[in-house]
Amino acid sequence: MTRDTDTPGTKQPWKTLGQFLPFENADQRLWWEKTASLMNVHLRLTNYSLHSQYQHLLLFYSVVLPTLGPFPNKARSNLPWRANFNLDGVPLEFSVNYQQNSKCILRLDYDPVGLHAGTNADPTNEAAARLSLLKLKELEPAIDLAWHDHFDQTITLSNSQASSHWDRIMSQKLPFISQRWLALDLREESFLVKSYFSPLVKSAATGVDAAHIMFDSIRKLDHAVYFTAGLAKLKDWFSANRALLMDSEIFPGFDCNDPERARLKVYAGITSVSFCDVRNFWTLGGCLHGPEIETGFQIVRTMWQLLFPNKPRYDEKQDLFMDWNWELLPNNPNPVPKAYFGFHNDSDQHATDILAALFAHLNWTDHLDTHRKITQEAYPTCNLENTSHIVTWICIAYSAKSGPYITTYSNVTGHE
Repeated sequence: MTRDTDTPGTKQPWKTLGQFLPFENADQRLWWEKTASLMNVHLRLTNYSLHSQYQHLLLFYSVVLPTLGPFPNKARSNLPWRANFNLDGVPLEFSVNYQQNSKCILRLDYDPVGLHAGTNADPTNEAAARLSLLKLKELEPAIDLAWHDHFDQTITLSNSQASSHWDRIMSQKLPFISQRWLALDLREESFLVKSYFSPLVKSAATGVDAAHIMFDSIRKLDHAVYFTAGLAKLKDWFSANRALLMDSEIFPGFDCNDPERARLKVYAGITSVSFCDVRNFWTLGGCLHGPEIETGFQIVRTMWQLLFPNKPRYDEKQDLFMDWNWELLPNNPNPVPKAYFGFHNDSDQHATDILAALFAHLNWTDHLDTHRKITQEAYPTCNLENTSHIVTWICIAYSAKSGPYITTYSNVTGHE
C-alpha cells in the first residue's frame, strides 16, 4: 500500500530519507515505513515547505522513532509498555490543528519507551521521557526542563517508590501505568515541546486523590503565582464536580519553554455526559462568562446537535467519552476551555461526516478539503464504514483573537 505517491521525476522526502538513513533494528524500519509515510502526507497536504518536511521527518527519525519500541502487532500483544492516549496503548498519535485564516499545524503525541520499560528493571519507564527531552534540547536550546523536573518529582513515582507499593498498584487494575509523555507542535522550521504527567499511579499507591496530587504540585511551582486566580476557579470547580471525573483523565500539561510565558493546562474526562454537563464544564459552573465564552460555546452546541440530532433533554446523559482542558496563561484570571469529543467507538465515516458538517457551519471549505485529502492519501485502502482510527477525537476551542480552533486526532497504527 502506497500512502504518499511520487510524482514523475520526484521522490517523497520520507522515501528519500529512508533509502539512506540507517535503522537500528527491524522495528524501527517498520515504524518508519508505516508512520513516516503518513507523517509526510500530513506535512505536504497542510502546506509545510519541502525544507520543513525534511526537517520534521529528520526530527521524527532522530528523536521520536528510537523511543517507540516494537511496532505493534494486530493484537497489540507485543507492546512492552502501554501509552495512555490511545485506547490500544500504541505510543504515537498524530493530530492536525485547524484555525480560521491560519496554516494548519501537525502535532505528534508520543510516550517514549525505555529499553526495559515495564520490566522489573524499569517498572515505571522512569527516565525515557526526560532522555527524549534532552535530545530535543540539543536541537532547540530554548527548551526549559524546570517544570518537567518539578512535576516529575511531585506527581510521579520513581521505580524504587513504585516497587515498594507494587502489589497495591497492581490490585487496582489501572488502565495504564504510564506517568509521563510528550508532544511536539511542528511549526514551519521550528517546533514546540509539551510535557504531560499523570498522577494516577501515585494516587493508587498512596490513596491520595489524583486531583489533589495535581493541584498540590501546581501550587508548589515557582511561577504558580502567575496562575493564582485561574487556578482557584479550577480548584473550586473540581471540588464541586469531582464525582463526575475519571481518575485516569486528571493530569496537567505545559509548554517546555520559558516559564514566564509558558501555558499550563489542566485536564479532566467523563464517559457519560448531558448537555447540562457540557455547559457546566465549558463555563466552570458559570464562573466563566462573557462574549468569548458564549461564542465558543455556540460551536460546542453545534457539535452536540450534530452528534445528537434527536435533541435529547438538557439533562439526559449520553454515552459519550469527553475530555476537557482549561488553559492557564500567566496573569490571566480566566482559564480557557477546550472540549474533546471522543469517536473511538464510532466509524470513521460517521466522524468524518460530523467534522464535515462542523467545518461547513464554520465556512471552512479549504480545511475540509485538506482533511479529506489527508484521509484519501494517507489511508487509501480503508473503508471508513469499517474503521475507527482516522478520527479518534475532535477538539473545539475558541479565542477572540484567533477565532475557532478545531483539532482532529488519529491513531496512526489503528489500521495495522
